Amino acid sequence: MSQPSTPAIASPEGRLLLACARTPLEPERKQRLRELAGARLDWELLLQAAELHGLEPLLCWNLAENAAEVAPAAVVERAKVRFARHARSNLLLAGELLRILHSLEAAGIPALPYKGPALAAGLYGDLSLREFSDLDILVEPRNLPGARELLLAAGYRPQIEMNAQQRSAYLRSGCELGFVGREGRIVVEMHWRIAPRHFAAEPAVEEFLRRAQPARLGEDQVRTLCPEDLLLVLALHAAKHLWRGLGWICDVAQLLRRSPDLDWSAVEQRAGTLGLRRLVHLPLHLARELLEAPLAAGPAAAIDADAELQSLAREVLQRPLVESVGTEWSVADHRFFLRARERRRDRMRYLLRLAVTPGAAEWQSVRLPAFLFPLYPAVRLARLAGKGMRP
Repeated sequence: MSQPSTPAIASPEGRLLLACARTPLEPERKQRLRELAGARLDWELLLQAAELHGLEPLLCWNLAENAAEVAPAAVVERAKVRFARHARSNLLLAGELLRILHSLEAAGIPALPYKGPALAAGLYGDLSLREFSDLDILVEPRNLPGARELLLAAGYRPQIEMNAQQRSAYLRSGCELGFVGREGRIVVEMHWRIAPRHFAAEPAVEEFLRRAQPARLGEDQVRTLCPEDLLLVLALHAAKHLWRGLGWICDVAQLLRRSPDLDWSAVEQRAGTLGLRRLVHLPLHLARELLEAPLAAGPAAAIDADAELQSLAREVLQRPLVESVGTEWSVADHRFFLRARERRRDRMRYLLRLAVTPGAAEWQSVRLPAFLFPLYPAVRLARLAGKGMRP
C-alpha cells in the first residue's frame, strides 16, 4: 500500500487523532472533537494510524463517548469492539503483573513496574485507556538472575535462547530480557537498564528504586517511578523508537498535566549530568506543540533557544501519519539520533559501542566455538560493513 505524504498534524485524520489523544476532555475540546469527527474522513486510515501510534484505546473511547452521533455508526461500533478488546487484555495483564510483583517481593527482590499497567493507571486514571501488550519490570542488575529464575519457575520461557556465555555478554550490553508465558499470551520484559549500553545513556536503576513512590494499581498498591524519573524514562523510550509514535508524546503530555509540581530543577540536573537534555527536551517540545501540554518557563526557554532541537522537531512533525518503518535503523536513523545528543563524547561513545558490541544477530549468523567467543566484535564489524552500516 502506498503511504500518504500528508504530515500527521496537517491531515484531518491527524487532527482528530490528536484531539482524542488526551483525557479528560474539557467541554470545548469535546465540541472540537465532534466537529472533526463529523467531517469527511478516511476512517480506515485513521483507525490504522491509531493502532500504529498506540492511541487506539483513546481514539475508540472518545469516538464512542463524545462523537457517536456524528461519526459513522459502523465506525463507532468497531470502536466499541476494539476498546472492549483492549480493556479485557489490559485487565489480564494487570492481574499478571501484580502476581509477578508479589512473587518478587516475597523473594526479596525490589522491583518497579513501568510503562504498561502502571503507566495507564498513573497517567490516564484508567487501565483501559492506554495500549500495552507486555509487562515491563525494572530490577537492579544484581537481582536479575533471581528474577529470571522466578519467571522460569512460574512457567515462562526466554524469548531468545542464549547459552551462559552469550547471556553474560548480553547482560553487559543489553537492557532487557523477554520471557513468554505458557500459552504465549503474556510477555514479560525484565529490565536492568532503560536503554542498551551503546546508547551511552545510563541512568542508574538503583537511584530509580531509591526515589520510587507508591501508586495505586487496581485495588493494590505498588511502587513505581517518581514523576521526574518517569519523564526521563519516557524520553529515552521515545528516543529508542526515534519519536515515531504519537502515543509516547501523549504519555509525556499526560505526565505534565498530572504533575503540576514537577521538580524541574531535578529533571534538568539529571538530564544534564547524563548528557540527555536535548533528548528530554524534544518530546517536551512535541507535547507542547501537538497536545498543548503545560511547560515550565525554564525548559521552555531552553527549548526555544536550541536551533538543532527545533530542526529535529520539524522533521518529526513532517512525517506521514502512517509511516512504513523497518525493524532496523538506517544510517539516516542513526544520524537523526546522534543529533539529539548534545555532547560530542556521547556521540562518539554511541558510535564506538554500536560498532563493536555483538548481539543475537551475530551469534546466530556465525557459530563460533566457545574459545573463540571474544572474536564476535570482529564479526559485528564485518556484518555492519557488509550491510552498509545498517545495525
